[in-house]
Amino acid sequence: ELPVSIEIDADPQDSDAVGSWRRITYKYEDGTTIVLDGENKDKDAAFIEGSEGKIFKGFKSDVKGFEEKLKALPEPEAQVTDFHQAIREKKKFALNEDNGFNSCTLINLGKIAHRINQSLNFDPKKMQFLDNDLANSLIHQKDREKWKLPS
Repeated sequence: ELPVSIEIDADPQDSDAVGSWRRITYKYEDGTTIVLDGENKDKDAAFIEGSEGKIFKGFKSDVKGFEEKLKALPEPEAQVTDFHQAIREKKKFALNEDNGFNSCTLINLGKIAHRINQSLNFDPKKMQFLDNDLANSLIHQKDREKWKLPS
């Protein structure tokens, strides 16, 4: 799942480089937020915050009944963590394309917000920003001439 908004707190960036940021906040449709603290100022910040509470470093939480909720979750399916084994047995590798796509897209959403120095609203189903042509133009950027792949 991907966020519906990305809030950026950073200085304006050069169009060819993305530098440091103070804070990037990803908000999801259900109210969950993920905060990237670029200055590492808030040592006690939650890693994830949702409608029922927060999860902190060390998997500590202020969510009521957190331990019981964890215990009630079903055991996840065993994952093949050896890439060569996954290939040999034709099984899905733990770090598969779905996980990779969502992880990379999350980072790229933050990079786009940072590059144009604007907080953005995003439609995860359409995979585009709402009412922001500049941000959308950065989703599928044209290759620079010298880096064009031969036909």
